Amino acid sequence: MKKIILFLFLSFYMAPVLFAQSDSIPKESKKRFRIFKKKDTANKYVDTLFVDNQNIIVGEIKNMDQTVLTVKTRYSDSDLKIKWSKIEGIRSNRLFIISLSDGKRITSMLNSNKDNLKKISIQSGVNSFDVNLNDIIYMYPVGKSIASRMTANFDLGFTLTKTNNLRQFTSNAAMGYIANKWNFSASFSSVFSTQDEIDNVRRYEGKINYQWVLPKDWVLQSIVDFLSNDEQKLLLRTTAKVGTGYYFVHTNAARMGILSGLAFNNENYNDPSIESRNSIEYYLGVGYKKFKIKDVSLGTSLIISPSLSDLGRVRSDFYFDMKYDLPFDFYLKGSFTLNYDNRP
Repeated sequence: MKKIILFLFLSFYMAPVLFAQSDSIPKESKKRFRIFKKKDTANKYVDTLFVDNQNIIVGEIKNMDQTVLTVKTRYSDSDLKIKWSKIEGIRSNRLFIISLSDGKRITSMLNSNKDNLKKISIQSGVNSFDVNLNDIIYMYPVGKSIASRMTANFDLGFTLTKTNNLRQFTSNAAMGYIANKWNFSASFSSVFSTQDEIDNVRRYEGKINYQWVLPKDWVLQSIVDFLSNDEQKLLLRTTAKVGTGYYFVHTNAARMGILSGLAFNNENYNDPSIESRNSIEYYLGVGYKKFKIKDVSLGTSLIISPSLSDLGRVRSDFYFDMKYDLPFDFYLKGSFTLNYDNRP
Protein backbone atom coordinates (compact mmCIF):
# COMPACT_ATOMS: atom_id res chain seq x y z
CA MET A 1 0.00 0.00 0.00
CA LYS A 2 2.87 2.38 0.83
CA LYS A 3 4.40 1.76 -2.63
CA ILE A 4 1.10 2.64 -4.32
CA ILE A 5 0.79 5.91 -2.35
CA LEU A 6 4.41 6.82 -3.17
CA PHE A 7 3.84 6.11 -6.87
CA LEU A 8 0.69 8.30 -6.94
CA PHE A 9 2.52 11.12 -5.15
CA LEU A 10 5.46 11.10 -7.60
CA SER A 11 3.09 10.96 -10.59
CA PHE A 12 1.16 13.97 -9.32
CA TYR A 13 4.39 15.93 -8.64
CA MET A 14 6.05 15.22 -12.01
CA ALA A 15 2.99 15.76 -14.22
CA PRO A 16 3.29 19.61 -14.48
CA VAL A 17 6.95 19.35 -15.45
CA LEU A 18 6.33 16.82 -18.19
CA PHE A 19 3.32 18.61 -19.65
CA ALA A 20 5.18 21.97 -19.59
CA GLN A 21 7.48 20.69 -22.33
CA SER A 22 4.90 18.81 -24.36
CA ASP A 23 4.11 21.75 -26.65
CA SER A 24 7.72 22.32 -27.68
CA ILE A 25 8.99 18.75 -28.04
CA PRO A 26 8.09 16.66 -31.10
CA LYS A 27 6.33 13.39 -30.36
CA GLU A 28 9.16 11.21 -31.58
CA SER A 29 11.68 13.08 -29.43
CA LYS A 30 9.82 12.21 -26.23
CA LYS A 31 10.90 8.62 -26.72
CA ARG A 32 14.52 9.47 -27.65
CA PHE A 33 15.35 12.35 -25.31
CA ARG A 34 15.22 12.87 -21.59
CA ILE A 35 14.55 16.37 -20.27
CA PHE A 36 17.70 18.25 -19.25
CA LYS A 37 15.89 21.17 -17.65
CA LYS A 38 12.30 22.27 -17.51
CA LYS A 39 11.19 25.32 -19.45
CA ASP A 40 12.70 28.52 -18.10
CA THR A 41 9.73 30.86 -17.90
CA ALA A 42 11.86 33.66 -16.44
CA ASN A 43 13.82 33.96 -19.67
CA LYS A 44 12.18 36.13 -22.31
CA TYR A 45 13.75 34.16 -25.15
CA VAL A 46 13.56 30.39 -24.76
CA ASP A 47 15.29 28.28 -27.39
CA THR A 48 15.12 24.50 -27.16
CA LEU A 49 18.04 22.39 -28.40
CA PHE A 50 17.96 18.64 -28.90
CA VAL A 51 21.45 17.19 -28.46
CA ASP A 52 22.69 13.81 -29.65
CA ASN A 53 23.46 12.67 -26.08
CA GLN A 54 19.67 12.53 -25.50
CA ASN A 55 19.57 15.81 -23.55
CA ILE A 56 17.36 18.82 -24.13
CA ILE A 57 18.97 22.20 -23.39
CA VAL A 58 16.82 25.28 -22.84
CA GLY A 59 18.48 28.69 -23.16
CA GLU A 60 19.23 31.57 -25.52
CA ILE A 61 21.13 30.98 -28.77
CA LYS A 62 23.81 33.66 -29.22
CA ASN A 63 25.10 32.60 -32.66
CA MET A 64 26.48 29.74 -34.73
CA ASP A 65 29.61 30.15 -36.83
CA GLN A 66 32.50 27.93 -37.89
CA THR A 67 30.66 24.79 -36.70
CA VAL A 68 30.29 26.05 -33.10
CA LEU A 69 26.94 26.97 -31.52
CA THR A 70 27.05 29.40 -28.58
CA VAL A 71 24.19 29.19 -26.06
CA LYS A 72 23.49 31.22 -22.94
CA THR A 73 21.75 29.41 -20.08
CA ARG A 74 20.64 30.40 -16.60
CA TYR A 75 22.29 27.35 -15.06
CA SER A 76 25.83 28.12 -16.35
CA ASP A 77 28.10 31.06 -15.50
CA SER A 78 29.64 31.04 -18.98
CA ASP A 79 28.13 30.46 -22.41
CA LEU A 80 27.99 26.87 -23.62
CA LYS A 81 29.97 26.00 -26.76
CA ILE A 82 28.46 23.07 -28.62
CA LYS A 83 29.68 21.48 -31.83
CA TRP A 84 27.06 21.96 -34.53
CA SER A 85 27.34 18.28 -35.47
CA LYS A 86 26.05 17.38 -31.99
CA ILE A 87 22.76 19.24 -32.50
CA GLU A 88 19.83 17.05 -33.55
CA GLY A 89 17.02 19.60 -33.54
CA ILE A 90 15.98 23.18 -32.68
CA ARG A 91 12.82 24.94 -31.56
CA SER A 92 12.76 28.76 -31.29
CA ASN A 93 10.24 31.57 -31.52
CA ARG A 94 12.88 34.16 -32.49
CA LEU A 95 14.06 35.46 -35.85
CA PHE A 96 17.52 34.50 -37.13
CA ILE A 97 19.64 35.64 -40.05
CA ILE A 98 20.60 32.32 -41.64
CA SER A 99 23.22 31.52 -44.29
CA LEU A 100 22.84 28.26 -46.19
CA SER A 101 25.47 26.22 -48.02
CA ASP A 102 23.84 27.00 -51.38
CA GLY A 103 24.50 30.73 -50.93
CA LYS A 104 21.03 31.77 -49.75
CA ARG A 105 20.73 34.28 -46.91
CA ILE A 106 17.31 34.49 -45.27
CA THR A 107 15.59 35.65 -42.10
CA SER A 108 13.35 33.11 -40.43
CA MET A 109 12.42 31.27 -37.26
CA LEU A 110 14.00 27.87 -36.61
CA ASN A 111 11.73 24.92 -35.90
CA SER A 112 12.49 21.26 -36.41
CA ASN A 113 10.06 19.18 -38.42
CA LYS A 114 7.77 17.05 -36.26
CA ASP A 115 8.59 13.92 -38.23
CA ASN A 116 12.34 14.55 -38.57
CA LEU A 117 14.24 16.68 -36.06
CA LYS A 118 17.16 17.29 -38.42
CA LYS A 119 14.84 18.90 -40.96
CA ILE A 120 14.36 22.62 -40.19
CA SER A 121 11.26 24.44 -41.43
CA ILE A 122 12.18 27.80 -43.00
CA GLN A 123 9.65 30.56 -43.63
CA SER A 124 10.98 33.07 -46.20
CA GLY A 125 8.31 35.58 -47.17
CA VAL A 126 5.36 33.70 -48.60
CA ASN A 127 7.49 30.62 -49.32
CA SER A 128 8.28 27.86 -46.86
CA PHE A 129 10.65 24.94 -47.25
CA ASP A 130 12.73 22.48 -45.22
CA VAL A 131 16.53 22.38 -44.97
CA ASN A 132 18.90 19.96 -43.31
CA LEU A 133 20.75 21.09 -40.20
CA ASN A 134 24.06 20.52 -41.99
CA ASP A 135 23.05 23.02 -44.69
CA ILE A 136 23.00 25.85 -42.13
CA ILE A 137 26.50 27.34 -41.98
CA TYR A 138 25.80 30.56 -40.05
CA MET A 139 23.00 31.99 -37.95
CA TYR A 140 22.60 35.07 -35.79
CA PRO A 141 19.49 36.09 -33.81
CA VAL A 142 17.98 39.48 -34.63
CA GLY A 143 14.94 41.41 -33.51
CA LYS A 144 12.64 43.80 -35.28
CA SER A 145 14.08 46.93 -33.65
CA ILE A 146 17.28 48.70 -34.74
CA ALA A 147 18.84 48.39 -31.28
CA SER A 148 18.49 44.59 -31.28
CA ARG A 149 20.68 44.38 -34.39
CA MET A 150 23.49 46.54 -33.02
CA THR A 151 26.60 45.63 -31.01
CA ALA A 152 29.04 47.95 -29.26
CA ASN A 153 31.99 47.70 -26.89
CA PHE A 154 34.57 50.00 -25.31
CA ASP A 155 37.61 49.39 -23.12
CA LEU A 156 40.53 51.27 -21.57
CA GLY A 157 43.96 50.02 -20.48
CA PHE A 158 46.95 51.30 -18.51
CA THR A 159 50.43 49.79 -18.20
CA LEU A 160 53.14 50.93 -15.78
CA THR A 161 56.74 49.64 -15.85
CA LYS A 162 58.96 51.08 -13.13
CA THR A 163 62.31 50.07 -14.69
CA ASN A 164 62.29 52.64 -17.52
CA ASN A 165 59.35 54.64 -16.17
CA LEU A 166 57.09 53.44 -18.99
CA ARG A 167 53.48 54.57 -18.91
CA GLN A 168 51.14 53.39 -21.64
CA PHE A 169 47.47 54.20 -22.16
CA THR A 170 45.31 52.23 -24.58
CA SER A 171 41.71 52.46 -25.69
CA ASN A 172 39.53 50.40 -28.03
CA ALA A 173 36.02 50.92 -29.29
CA ALA A 174 33.88 49.07 -31.82
CA MET A 175 30.33 48.98 -33.05
CA GLY A 176 28.42 46.97 -35.62
CA TYR A 177 25.04 46.54 -37.25
CA ILE A 178 23.73 43.47 -39.03
CA ALA A 179 20.83 43.57 -41.48
CA ASN A 180 19.24 40.88 -43.61
CA LYS A 181 21.43 41.50 -46.67
CA TRP A 182 24.26 43.70 -45.41
CA ASN A 183 26.37 44.45 -42.35
CA PHE A 184 28.40 47.39 -41.11
CA SER A 185 31.20 47.67 -38.55
CA ALA A 186 33.50 50.41 -37.30
CA SER A 187 36.41 50.29 -34.87
CA PHE A 188 38.95 52.65 -33.33
CA SER A 189 42.04 52.06 -31.20
CA SER A 190 44.70 54.34 -29.71
CA VAL A 191 48.02 53.94 -27.93
CA PHE A 192 49.87 56.69 -26.07
CA SER A 193 53.13 55.86 -24.29
CA THR A 194 55.92 57.75 -22.52
CA GLN A 195 59.24 56.49 -21.14
CA ASP A 196 62.66 57.79 -20.20
CA GLU A 197 65.08 58.81 -22.99
CA ILE A 198 62.56 57.97 -25.75
CA ASP A 199 60.17 60.28 -27.56
CA ASN A 200 56.51 59.99 -26.76
CA VAL A 201 54.58 57.71 -29.07
CA ARG A 202 51.04 58.25 -30.31
CA ARG A 203 49.27 55.75 -32.52
CA TYR A 204 45.70 55.96 -33.76
CA GLU A 205 44.00 53.41 -35.97
CA GLY A 206 40.46 53.20 -37.31
CA LYS A 207 38.48 51.04 -39.72
CA ILE A 208 35.08 51.24 -41.39
CA ASN A 209 33.79 48.10 -43.08
CA TYR A 210 30.64 47.67 -45.16
CA GLN A 211 29.64 44.37 -46.75
CA TRP A 212 26.69 43.57 -49.00
CA VAL A 213 25.70 39.91 -49.31
CA LEU A 214 24.58 38.95 -52.81
CA PRO A 215 22.87 35.75 -53.99
CA LYS A 216 24.86 32.63 -54.88
CA ASP A 217 27.73 33.32 -52.44
CA TRP A 218 28.79 36.66 -53.99
CA VAL A 219 29.69 39.64 -51.76
CA LEU A 220 30.48 43.32 -52.28
CA GLN A 221 32.83 44.95 -49.79
CA SER A 222 34.19 48.42 -49.08
CA ILE A 223 36.79 49.15 -46.39
CA VAL A 224 38.36 52.42 -45.24
CA ASP A 225 41.44 52.26 -42.96
CA PHE A 226 42.98 55.17 -41.06
CA LEU A 227 46.42 55.12 -39.41
CA SER A 228 48.49 57.77 -37.63
CA ASN A 229 51.81 56.79 -36.02
CA ASP A 230 54.53 59.06 -34.60
CA GLU A 231 57.15 56.29 -34.81
CA GLN A 232 56.77 56.25 -38.60
CA LYS A 233 56.42 60.04 -38.76
CA LEU A 234 53.06 59.28 -40.32
CA LEU A 235 50.54 62.04 -39.88
CA LEU A 236 47.73 60.15 -41.60
CA ARG A 237 47.46 57.22 -43.97
CA THR A 238 44.06 56.65 -45.53
CA THR A 239 43.41 53.50 -47.51
CA ALA A 240 40.09 52.87 -49.24
CA LYS A 241 39.30 49.47 -50.75
CA VAL A 242 36.40 48.48 -52.96
CA GLY A 243 36.03 44.92 -54.18
CA THR A 244 33.90 41.89 -54.80
CA GLY A 245 34.32 38.32 -53.65
CA TYR A 246 32.97 34.86 -54.27
CA TYR A 247 32.94 31.67 -52.17
CA PHE A 248 33.88 28.57 -54.15
CA VAL A 249 33.38 26.45 -51.04
CA HIS A 250 31.02 27.56 -48.28
CA THR A 251 30.03 24.74 -45.93
CA ASN A 252 30.18 23.83 -42.27
CA ALA A 253 33.45 21.99 -42.94
CA ALA A 254 35.40 24.56 -44.96
CA ARG A 255 35.34 27.93 -46.70
CA MET A 256 37.31 28.98 -49.76
CA GLY A 257 36.89 32.25 -51.59
CA ILE A 258 38.46 34.84 -53.85
CA LEU A 259 38.43 38.63 -53.46
CA SER A 260 39.40 41.25 -56.03
CA GLY A 261 39.23 45.03 -56.23
CA LEU A 262 40.99 48.39 -56.11
CA ALA A 263 42.82 50.12 -53.25
CA PHE A 264 43.42 53.88 -53.04
CA ASN A 265 46.19 54.97 -50.67
CA ASN A 266 47.05 58.48 -49.45
CA GLU A 267 49.93 59.19 -47.02
CA ASN A 268 50.88 62.45 -45.27
CA TYR A 269 53.89 62.81 -42.94
CA ASN A 270 54.87 64.96 -39.97
CA ASP A 271 58.34 65.50 -41.46
CA PRO A 272 58.27 68.26 -44.13
CA SER A 273 61.19 66.59 -45.90
CA ILE A 274 59.02 63.56 -46.72
CA GLU A 275 56.66 64.10 -49.62
CA SER A 276 53.06 63.02 -49.49
CA ARG A 277 52.30 59.86 -51.43
CA ASN A 278 49.30 58.75 -53.42
CA SER A 279 48.94 55.35 -55.04
CA ILE A 280 46.38 53.10 -56.64
CA GLU A 281 46.66 49.34 -56.42
CA TYR A 282 44.78 46.39 -57.81
CA TYR A 283 44.53 43.49 -55.38
CA LEU A 284 43.67 39.85 -55.87
CA GLY A 285 43.38 37.49 -52.94
CA VAL A 286 42.41 33.90 -52.21
CA GLY A 287 41.73 32.37 -48.82
CA TYR A 288 40.96 28.94 -47.43
CA LYS A 289 39.87 27.86 -43.95
CA LYS A 290 39.20 24.35 -42.72
CA PHE A 291 37.24 23.84 -39.52
CA LYS A 292 37.97 21.02 -37.12
CA ILE A 293 39.77 18.16 -38.86
CA LYS A 294 39.20 16.19 -35.68
CA ASP A 295 41.06 18.58 -33.29
CA VAL A 296 42.92 20.62 -35.95
CA SER A 297 41.82 23.84 -37.66
CA LEU A 298 43.83 25.63 -40.33
CA GLY A 299 43.59 28.72 -42.48
CA THR A 300 45.68 30.37 -45.17
CA SER A 301 45.45 33.39 -47.46
CA LEU A 302 47.46 35.10 -50.18
CA ILE A 303 46.94 38.66 -51.46
CA ILE A 304 48.88 40.09 -54.40
CA SER A 305 48.75 43.86 -54.98
CA PRO A 306 50.35 45.25 -58.16
CA SER A 307 50.49 49.04 -58.26
CA LEU A 308 48.66 50.87 -61.04
CA SER A 309 50.22 54.28 -60.31
CA ASP A 310 53.78 52.97 -59.81
CA LEU A 311 54.07 50.42 -62.61
CA GLY A 312 56.35 47.51 -61.81
CA ARG A 313 55.85 47.63 -58.04
CA VAL A 314 54.22 44.52 -56.56
CA ARG A 315 53.39 43.73 -52.94
CA SER A 316 52.17 40.42 -51.52
CA ASP A 317 50.94 39.20 -48.15
CA PHE A 318 50.86 35.51 -47.23
CA TYR A 319 49.42 34.05 -44.04
CA PHE A 320 49.15 30.54 -42.64
CA ASP A 321 47.67 29.47 -39.31
CA MET A 322 47.20 26.08 -37.66
CA LYS A 323 45.56 25.33 -34.31
CA TYR A 324 45.43 22.06 -32.37
CA ASP A 325 42.91 21.74 -29.53
CA LEU A 326 44.06 20.14 -26.28
CA PRO A 327 42.00 18.99 -23.28
CA PHE A 328 40.64 21.52 -20.75
CA ASP A 329 40.40 24.37 -23.30
CA PHE A 330 44.18 24.47 -23.90
CA TYR A 331 45.52 24.57 -27.44
CA LEU A 332 48.69 24.77 -29.51
CA LYS A 333 48.84 27.33 -32.29
CA GLY A 334 51.38 28.22 -34.96
CA SER A 335 51.30 31.07 -37.46
CA PHE A 336 53.48 32.16 -40.35
CA THR A 337 53.30 35.55 -42.09
CA LEU A 338 55.30 36.77 -45.09
CA ASN A 339 55.07 40.32 -46.45
CA TYR A 340 56.94 41.05 -49.69
CA ASP A 341 57.55 44.30 -51.56
CA ASN A 342 59.85 44.47 -54.57
CA ARG A 343 60.24 48.24 -54.01
CA PRO A 344 60.16 48.70 -50.22
